[in-house]
Amino acid sequence: MAQLELELWRAFAVAAVRLFVVARGGAVIWPELEAFLAFGSWVPDNVPGAAAAGVKRIDPHHLTYARQTLESLGELRRAESVLQGRTVAAWIHVPTRDELQATAVDRRAASVRRRYRTFLGWTRNETCGDVAERLTHATLRSLAGRHLWIDDAPRGQVARLDGKAVPGGPLDHAGYWAINPDDPRAGWVPFAVEVKNVRHLIYPTQREIWDLLAKAGAFPDRVPVLITRRVHYWTYKMFATLGAVAYQSERQWFSPTIDPVRFAAVTRDLGLTDAIRVANPDAPNAALTKWLTVTLRKPTHHDPRQLMVRSAQLWARAAPICANYLTLREDLDPDERHETYEQFLEDLEAEGFDTEDFAGPLRE
Repeated sequence: MAQLELELWRAFAVAAVRLFVVARGGAVIWPELEAFLAFGSWVPDNVPGAAAAGVKRIDPHHLTYARQTLESLGELRRAESVLQGRTVAAWIHVPTRDELQATAVDRRAASVRRRYRTFLGWTRNETCGDVAERLTHATLRSLAGRHLWIDDAPRGQVARLDGKAVPGGPLDHAGYWAINPDDPRAGWVPFAVEVKNVRHLIYPTQREIWDLLAKAGAFPDRVPVLITRRVHYWTYKMFATLGAVAYQSERQWFSPTIDPVRFAAVTRDLGLTDAIRVANPDAPNAALTKWLTVTLRKPTHHDPRQLMVRSAQLWARAAPICANYLTLREDLDPDERHETYEQFLEDLEAEGFDTEDFAGPLRE
């Protein structure tokens, strides 16, 4: 992404949010806005000065700042409705509602809330989370016997590793990755997996990260592996420093049992085009297979070791520190979460780790 000062990022974010909500008829749901502004090409095409400044996308934390700013100015208003027992919010551009017929904007808000409520219904475990775990399990099993070995525990129920209980609850998968699939004598790298088939971009402070790192911290010889839709640059930097690895699918996987016509209509209308129905969740995934068998074997220009081998050596140092932060898996208020995360960074720095590149929004 473009290298801009914080205030410029924020200025572009405010302009982009304002323009986008107006362009969408005065009302949006937030994942719709993020889909276009954080992951699509809407910003350089529609925000004055963005293309010239090299701004292609705007990260969600800047968009959140913009939303809060526009709320404080009275330009954006949250409009909630309870649909089938779930509260669903739309964001209304107040000047547009005042200038046009309020009924038209309110109808637009109601319409996007209904579509998003339908989408949220598909994100339940049976049609979303479980699908990703099945796909991951099928991929791991397809590689077993040569590229890796997997533990006997059922998927999603890895409650013990190396004779020891997993703190904080079970992991999704675990196994051993072959350093040289053509020569078992070369050895293995033990690993532990969490699958997070979620919509949002994952930042270093978020619970999904610590559901993996804090649990795996009890096992310094098990490289933590995160499989998810998207992770932030800071998260990649943190993982590279700690010795964890992340697979970014760029897809949110859903069950083939969902009606295809309805699914296509809802995801298209909301811009959630990377949400896909998986034809067979119990078949190996080609992209994930390539990552496990090719990408994890790559060296870097400054380090000849395979990525997985290099990660194992780093994680042995970082794991005991991560193990102390099971609380970051909990539903903490924002101030407590950031205070705890800051303490984690201080603990890392005390052990000689460089945390400058993955500190997160508060240190941006």
